[in-house]
Amino acid sequence: RTDPLAVGAAMQTDSGQGEAAIAARLDRSWKARLDSLRVFWYRRIVSFDQGSQVETFKLVKEATQASGKALREVLAEAVAYVKTWLTAPWNGRRVASVLGLVALIAVVIWSWQQFGRTWWRLRPRGRGGRRDDPVRSEAGRWLGRLAVVEANANQREVALVVAELQRLRFGAPVTWAEPTRTFRAARRTVREASRRTVGSAK
Repeated sequence: RTDPLAVGAAMQTDSGQGEAAIAARLDRSWKARLDSLRVFWYRRIVSFDQGSQVETFKLVKEATQASGKALREVLAEAVAYVKTWLTAPWNGRRVASVLGLVALIAVVIWSWQQFGRTWWRLRPRGRGGRRDDPVRSEAGRWLGRLAVVEANANQREVALVVAELQRLRFGAPVTWAEPTRTFRAARRTVREASRRTVGSAK
């Protein structure tokens, strides 16, 4: 004779044991984590006595001294390299390389003054709205600068530039001319007016 329910009971027993094992494992895992936190709390917070403080400050001091020493070595190597390069014999190739580097730096500076600053101010910084529109803000800035030097500028040129700037500042975008070109004209007008102011002062 066989009990038809014995297999089901055995399966339930095995399942119960498996679940109990998993629960025990989870309990041990969380208990280990809590124990590690408790040990960290007592070791690093509660037991942070004067000796631990001195040891910590000593480690920080050693790290700072090591980084400072490495930085001084790098600077000394750079200075020695520059000194060696400057005292080496000059030939046509070295002169050409120096002149090329100076020309490159001049081109970069000129490009930034002509285009970079305007691009930086006109870059998108918000979502719509007249107050956040970089073109309108830049137009308002140039209108303020022109108002300061207007007396010493070419009145016809100032009137044209101011009209374009006011269109950018207050008009609909569909009526705008090229903003970059308008701002370039405003910069040129301000520069010429400043030169005339300096000339009249002399």
